[in-house]
Amino acid sequence: MRHLYILLTICFTVPILANAQIGGSVFDAAKNASSDATEDAKEKADRKAVEQGMQDFFGGINKMADKPMLVNCLSIMSEHARQLAELQNQFEQEEECKKKKEYIEAQSLAALSAGTIIYCPDELNSDKVMYGKKILEFLRPFFVHNMNGGNASGGENLYEKLQRLKSKLKALHQEVVEMSSKDVEYKMEHGPALWSELQKTLQEITEISERLASQEAQELPEDLVLINTILSNYLYAEIKFGNRYSSIKTMAYIINPENIPKEEDRAKFYISVVDYFTYYTSPEFMLKRADEIDFIRRNLPCN
Repeated sequence: MRHLYILLTICFTVPILANAQIGGSVFDAAKNASSDATEDAKEKADRKAVEQGMQDFFGGINKMADKPMLVNCLSIMSEHARQLAELQNQFEQEEECKKKKEYIEAQSLAALSAGTIIYCPDELNSDKVMYGKKILEFLRPFFVHNMNGGNASGGENLYEKLQRLKSKLKALHQEVVEMSSKDVEYKMEHGPALWSELQKTLQEITEISERLASQEAQELPEDLVLINTILSNYLYAEIKFGNRYSSIKTMAYIINPENIPKEEDRAKFYISVVDYFTYYTSPEFMLKRADEIDFIRRNLPCN
């Protein structure tokens, strides 16, 4: 019965998604309702989950009705990526075999549901260079804000600082290698200072990386909150499933692609941006993930 409710939800939302391009958190609602329900009340919880999912779904339509197509598509595709990642996370955290099987089966349904938003990737793939530019234009204010340490009026570029620290770390590691061939007296004299500098550099790299990876500690301007949500969703999916196309950090570092000398290389970069954001709705990912899920299911002890 639980799977019937999920399938009914997907079937009901498919035609609306195809036209409205708005996504709902149906799986999230189902997850939350199920976690609150006892074994004897699962059917009631599933019904409640569907109802809540529909409310969230239509609420999403109202909120996004006044936004451009590109923004709506990035939002719904990022939500799809987040749902997949969350289901994978639940599968990894669960210890009971039957529940693990339910999570991986739900993920299979979610992966296939990408077909309901086929308009978005189809449109973006129709002119990858143009849409790659538009996506970067949409993201650029967030990247500028982030790179300036949350200070839109200026400040040190955190990405550039991170690159400098990585270069410094590489040089320090080389010093450690060279020191290994020195005599004991030299090591006693210079070793402690080198070790201290190495630890300090590693700490700085960790702090900046965490700062760049999360905006939670910053007061984001209202117009950047949506971008932060979209990028966070994609980063979550990238951690769980990988993404062989241009990463968000690469996009941020190359904040002005016009600085790329060759036009051909700029075009390749724009194309990789579109490929990144459409990856989790692509046939390439769906086929790959379907094979992986099939392998996982067949090897579960409770299969």
